[in-house]
Amino acid sequence: MRYSQVRGAGLLEIMIALLLGAIILTEIFRYSFFLENSVIFSAKKVEAIEKNNVLFAWMARDIEMAGYVGCVNARSRECIIDDGRYLSTTWLMANGDVLQSQYMSTQQYSVINQENTNEVLIDGDNNLKPDDVVFIENCWEAEVTKIRKISSVNYGAQKKLQFYHPIKIENIKNAYVAKLIRNEYAIKETSRKNPQGSSILSLYVINEKNNSDEILENIQSITVIKSQNNVSISVKDNESLLPMVLVARAYNAS
Repeated sequence: MRYSQVRGAGLLEIMIALLLGAIILTEIFRYSFFLENSVIFSAKKVEAIEKNNVLFAWMARDIEMAGYVGCVNARSRECIIDDGRYLSTTWLMANGDVLQSQYMSTQQYSVINQENTNEVLIDGDNNLKPDDVVFIENCWEAEVTKIRKISSVNYGAQKKLQFYHPIKIENIKNAYVAKLIRNEYAIKETSRKNPQGSSILSLYVINEKNNSDEILENIQSITVIKSQNNVSISVKDNESLLPMVLVARAYNAS
C-alpha cells in the first residue's frame, strides 16, 4: 500500500499570508476612519449651515425691516404720535454686542370705523391681543398706542379695539392697525451645563413684552458693526473654528 506524501504550508507562505491580511485590514481600517471623519465633518457642516440659516432668518429680517412704518417709513415721516412712549429712541441700534430693531408688522388690519375717541372697529380675522402695542397708520399720519380691550362684534366677523389713550390722528379713514415689533438680541446663561460644569451661553431674542426665545446655543460672543446702512454681525460659538458672519442692509432706518 502506498501513502501519498502530504506537505503543509511553509513558514514563508504563512508569513506572506499574514502580511497580506495585515495590509488588507489596515486599508479597511483607514477607509473606515476616513468615512467616519467624513460623516462627522459633513454633520458639522450641516449644523453650521443650519445655524447660519437661523441667524439669517431672525437677524436679517429685523435689520431690513427696522424703521418700517407702513406706506411711509420712519426715516421719511415728519411725526409719529407716541404719547405713551412705547417706542424706543432709535429704530435700529447696532453697535458692539447690541442689536435692537423696531418696526411695524406687515400683518395689517384695516379700520372699518372709529366708534369713539378711543375705539376702532377692524376686520375680525387677526391675532391681536390685549396689551399689545400697535401702530394706527395711514399714508399721512401714524400713531402708537396700546390695546386695553378687544371685543367681538357681529358674531366674530369684526373686532372692536379699545385703547388706553384717545386716538389723536385726525384721519382714521383708510387706516390700518398693526403690531409694534421690537426685538433685542443678547447672550445669556442657560440652566444647562457643559461637561466642564460651567453654564452654557446661548443667543436669545427678547421681544417688546420682554419675552425671550433661545435661537442659538453654545455661543461665545457676538460682534455687531454698523457702517451707514450696512450691518455686519459676527457670532462665535464654542465648536466652529470660524465665526458665523451675516451682512444685511437697513432699508427703512438710517
